[in-house]
Amino acid sequence: DGRASEDSAIDVATSLGVGIVLVRRSTRQLDLARAGLRLIQEGEFTSRFLPVGEPTIDPLVAVYNILIDKLREERTRLQEQQHFLGHVVRLSPSAIVIFDFDQRIAEVNPAAEQMFEHPSEQLVHLPLPQVPSPLAAAIGSHWTMVGCLATGVPSRSVTWAP
Repeated sequence: DGRASEDSAIDVATSLGVGIVLVRRSTRQLDLARAGLRLIQEGEFTSRFLPVGEPTIDPLVAVYNILIDKLREERTRLQEQQHFLGHVVRLSPSAIVIFDFDQRIAEVNPAAEQMFEHPSEQLVHLPLPQVPSPLAAAIGSHWTMVGCLATGVPSRSVTWAP
């Protein structure tokens, strides 16, 4: 009878130990998922997780690291493209007016400022017909929307024919 009590105590202790290990593994997986989600929500794409040596967690770590690397590369590529496009627009000798989807001016380059005889601060957010310029009024009656210019703001560019 004493032997049975000892065996029962060992079984309970073993079950308790196994239960604690399982709960710790589950908690570690949840903590990893929470930390990854928090980093993504914060836009933090430079942090990576290290493998912890557990077969259930390490594949999650590997997938997270691959995805975060791809997000960081894509973000960098888009920033480079946007930077290049900004230079092209700014340095172009042609007047460039970029509109948002509400048909309000989102951006103008220096040549457009000269053409309308107003600085960009006075032009941005205005619909073309409200731009205080005779040229804008003439263009506004003939303009057509074409293409899409990737400037970080959904936008359209304008062409016109007198």
